[in-house]
Amino acid sequence: MKRIHIPYILMILFLMLTAVSALSEDCEHAWSYTNNGESGHSAACSKCGETRSDSHILTSSFKPATCQAPAETSYACTLCSYSYSFTEGEKNPGHAWGEFVIIRKATCRQAGLQSRTCPDCGQVDSLEIPQLEHDYGQWKPHDERWHIRYCKVCDWAYKGSHRLNDGDITVQPTESQLGIIKYTCRVCGDTFQNILRADGAIYAMDTIDVLSNGTGYLLAASKNEENTFVSEIRTPDGNGIDLRPAEGSEINVYANSKTGNYTGISVETGSANIDVLPKEDHGTLSLEFLLLKKSASASLRIFNAAGAIDIANLNGPRVIIAQQKNEESQIITLLMRVTEKRDSIECEAQIHKSSASSITITNNNGEYDFTLPENAEKLGTLNFKYQRKTGKISVTPRNHENSALNVAIHILEGSEIIRSAGNVKTAETYIQLSDENGAWRLRATYPAGCTLETPLFYRDGAYAGKPIRFIMDESALNNLMNVDPMSARAEEDAPELSMPEAGKESESAKAPETAKTPEPVKAEATPTPAPTLPPVLLSSEEAEILTEETVVLNPSDIKAFFTSEHPAILVQYDANRFIVHQSGDADGWDISSITLTQKGTAFKILNAYALPAQFEISSEGGTIAIRAQLKNGTKTKDISLGTYSFQP
Repeated sequence: MKRIHIPYILMILFLMLTAVSALSEDCEHAWSYTNNGESGHSAACSKCGETRSDSHILTSSFKPATCQAPAETSYACTLCSYSYSFTEGEKNPGHAWGEFVIIRKATCRQAGLQSRTCPDCGQVDSLEIPQLEHDYGQWKPHDERWHIRYCKVCDWAYKGSHRLNDGDITVQPTESQLGIIKYTCRVCGDTFQNILRADGAIYAMDTIDVLSNGTGYLLAASKNEENTFVSEIRTPDGNGIDLRPAEGSEINVYANSKTGNYTGISVETGSANIDVLPKEDHGTLSLEFLLLKKSASASLRIFNAAGAIDIANLNGPRVIIAQQKNEESQIITLLMRVTEKRDSIECEAQIHKSSASSITITNNNGEYDFTLPENAEKLGTLNFKYQRKTGKISVTPRNHENSALNVAIHILEGSEIIRSAGNVKTAETYIQLSDENGAWRLRATYPAGCTLETPLFYRDGAYAGKPIRFIMDESALNNLMNVDPMSARAEEDAPELSMPEAGKESESAKAPETAKTPEPVKAEATPTPAPTLPPVLLSSEEAEILTEETVVLNPSDIKAFFTSEHPAILVQYDANRFIVHQSGDADGWDISSITLTQKGTAFKILNAYALPAQFEISSEGGTIAIRAQLKNGTKTKDISLGTYSFQP
C-alpha cells in the first residue's frame, strides 16, 4: 500500500475552504426564522445553509377597553411568530352607542320608533317616538247610537255617543194611533224619531217585516218579560180589540209604519183571548194580520150582532171571520179563507150556527185549525176556484145536509146578476164582464135562510179594494152595510151556469177565440176613498207663493199655493178639502207620495200616492202640515207643501 502524504491533504482542505468562503460572501440569503422563545430566534439561509442567532425585533399595538374586555397592549416579533400581551385596568361599564336611526316615523295613528347599536357587542337600544295628536274635523251623524269625526291628516275615525235633548212631540198619540217623538243630538245635530204611545211608552222606530212580504210594521206594544202592554187597542174608526194573554204567553201589537194605526197582532208563544168590540152596530173591523206562531193559539169572540173581523194575513191566506145574531139570538158564524196562487184564486167558506160566539184558532206546526163551540151546527159550505188567465170559475156549494139541494148561486157584476144556478153539486162557467175595469163577486143563498157573499174580484183575480163580507138573512141583504140593491132583473131571466159535458166544453163556456181580454186595472188600497175632483182645478197663475210662515185660512176660502222650489206643484184649498195637483214640469221630479197631518181637536195622518190627491179634513179646525216625497230617477227628497191654520 502506498502512503498518502499529509501535506497534500491539508492543501486540498485549504483550497476547499477558500472556495466555500468565497461562495458565502457572494450568496443572496433567503432566511427563514425559527422562534426560540424569549431569548430570540435563529435564522437559516435556504440557499447557502448559513445559520445565525438573533434577538427579536418587536412592534407594539394598543386596544382600548370596551364593554366586553379591558384595555390590552400587545407585542409581536416582526420576523418570527413570537408575541405576547397584557391587560390594563378593567372593561368599560357602558356601551359605546352609535347615533339613533329612525326606524318608523311617528304619525297621528301610531307611535314612531328609533334605535341605536353598540359597535362592540351588537346590542340594539330602541326608543319609542310619541304618537302625534289627531287633527279632527267637525262631528257628523253616523248611526242611531254614535256620531263620528275624522282626522284631517289620516282620516282616522273617532266615535262618540249621541247626547240627546229631552225630545219634542211632533205627532200627538191617540188611543187609535201612535204618536212620534223627535230627539236631537246636541253635539252633531242628528235627529231621531221614536214611537210615542198614548200611555207615554216609547218604542224604537224600527220597521219589522213581520209577514216576510216586504211590508214594514212598528212594534207598538209587547207582553213579554218587560211586561209593557196595552190591553185594548183602538183602530182609527173607533173599533176596539181587547187582548188578554194567558200567563207565560207573549203577544205583540204592531202598527202600520206608514199610517201609525194599530193594525196587527202576533201571538208568539202560548195563547191569548181576543175580544172584538165594534163601535157601531153592524160595524166591520179589519186587521192587516193576525199571526200565530208555531203551537200558539187565540180564542176569538165578536161582541156585536153583525160584527165582522177581516184578517188580511193568517199564515198567508186571507181569513174572514164574521158573526151575527139571528132572530132566535143564536150566533151565525162565517169562516172564509181566500188563498191566492200563481194562476188561480181559491176560496173555502163555512157557515155555522151556535149559541156561543167564541172561536179558537190554533197553529199546529203551520196548519191553522178553527174550533167552534161544541153545539155549533154547520149550515152550509162554499168552495170555488177561479182561473186568472181564462176567467173560468168552478163552484161547489153544499147545504147543511152536505148536498146542493135548494142552494142558489149567483155571480154579480156590481148589482147585476150575470150568471145564476141552483141545485147543482158543481158548476163551471166563464166570467165575462161588461166593463173591462169591473169587478165580480159570488153570492150563495142557503135553505137555512142565510146568504154568503165573497169579496170583490177583478178579472185577473186581484181584490177590487177593501172587500166587504156579509153573513145575514135575505131581508137584511138590501139594507145592511151599504150593499148594492138587488137588480130588478128576475133570476129566471139570468143565464144559467152551464155544466160542460165530460171531455168537451159547452158553447156558452167557450172563451171567444178572436176577442182579446182587456187587461184589468188594479185599484191600489189607500187610506181614503177615491176623490171626487172639483169641476175646475186652480192654475199656477191663480196660486200664491208659500212662505215659511203658517198660512191662515177661512172655511170659505178657495185658494191655491206653490213653493218657490217647485212652482208646478200646487196645493189647493176649497171648503175643508185640500187637493194636490201639478201644472207643468217640476224639473224632472215626480211625486211618489203625499202626507197630510192635521193637529188640533182632531188628529189625522192621511196619505195619497197619485195625483191629483184629495184630502177631506176635519171641520174642528187646527193646523195642517202637508209634505211630499219626490223622486227623480234614483234620487229622492222630501219637501214641505206648506203649513196651514184655520178656524171652523
